Amino acid sequence: PLFVSLLSVAAILLAWEVLSRVIRSPVLLPSPAAVAHAAIGLAFGSFQGVSLWDDIVVSTARVLLGYFVGLGIGLLLGLAMALNRTLKALVDPLIEGLRPVPPLAWIPLLVVWFGIGEFPKVLLLVLTTVPIVSIATLGAVLGVQEDMTLAARSLGASERQVMLHVVLPAALPGILTGARIATAAGRGSPVAVERVP
Repeated sequence: PLFVSLLSVAAILLAWEVLSRVIRSPVLLPSPAAVAHAAIGLAFGSFQGVSLWDDIVVSTARVLLGYFVGLGIGLLLGLAMALNRTLKALVDPLIEGLRPVPPLAWIPLLVVWFGIGEFPKVLLLVLTTVPIVSIATLGAVLGVQEDMTLAARSLGASERQVMLHVVLPAALPGILTGARIATAAGRGSPVAVERVP
């Protein structure tokens, strides 16, 4: 499999090189060597006075902060909705309405509401993460088999013990799946985040 993957990459690079020689326009299609040369220049130089590594550190910190804040809020919100039907009825339509909104659509509103700076950028990542994680957590907790909770209660477990030792462990695979999906969604969000002034 590794050989096939390497062969595929080599074929793509060869086709790229051939096309760049046919087109003969470094603006329309630069050659792989020209792109590699520019990448090395960025890696060891700077662009507008800032190095590539500084940009990577700032972007990574921004993404991690937005993701983990969104993850925490989404987990708490999903658990709260699973435990309280009134709260679920109030919040679930809002979450379901926000979930399909693409990150790019939030940019104008966030700039108008919060101005420019770091806060709207992190908030955009939080808004990307919260709906996915909260819905996944809600579904995972509600999907726990009732027989498991009834058996624990019949053995004398308190509601707190049922939640900590039965419901959460049983729901953990679904919660982790939601967190993984949110990670995938968050990987695309930095492109939108960097567009915020």
